[in-house]
Amino acid sequence: MRSGVPARLRLGCRCSALTLLFFAPLEADQPEALRTAAQQGHAEAQHFLGLAYYEGQGVIRDDHEATIWFRRAAEQGHADAQIYLGRAYDLARGVVEDDRKSTFWFLLAAEQGRAEAQHFLGLAYYEGRGVVKDPSEAAVWFRMAAEQGHAEAQFRLALSCFAGKRGA
Repeated sequence: MRSGVPARLRLGCRCSALTLLFFAPLEADQPEALRTAAQQGHAEAQHFLGLAYYEGQGVIRDDHEATIWFRRAAEQGHADAQIYLGRAYDLARGVVEDDRKSTFWFLLAAEQGRAEAQHFLGLAYYEGRGVVKDPSEAAVWFRMAAEQGHAEAQFRLALSCFAGKRGA
């Protein structure tokens, strides 16, 4: 143990955020170990803990608590946490629905090249949610996500092109 964080957790925090989904079920000490690392400012642990609360993995599901941890990681530039926080504002999960805040967090993750965030940002521009409606700008973001193989973005881009609203 180093800094109060078990070695297996330190190693786990270097893995993708999807690792949490494979804990079936979480061991009894994992939520507390995550909390310890998260409280010490470890962005990946903060994101993991947010996911645990968001999904009810090893803890009682609590959307508000999830958004607290997602925000802490997102403010450190953690792209996956930024996407989850954007979705929380989009779906009013643990926070009051706010299209501008949702779009803000999607933009930060999209600028880091995250296809999912680029897709959500494209939807925001297409629908005018949190930003001025702009089908051309939507197509730009759909194209970025589509080029990374994001199927829904590919579909949306095809629809945009079909409707004569080509971007980039």
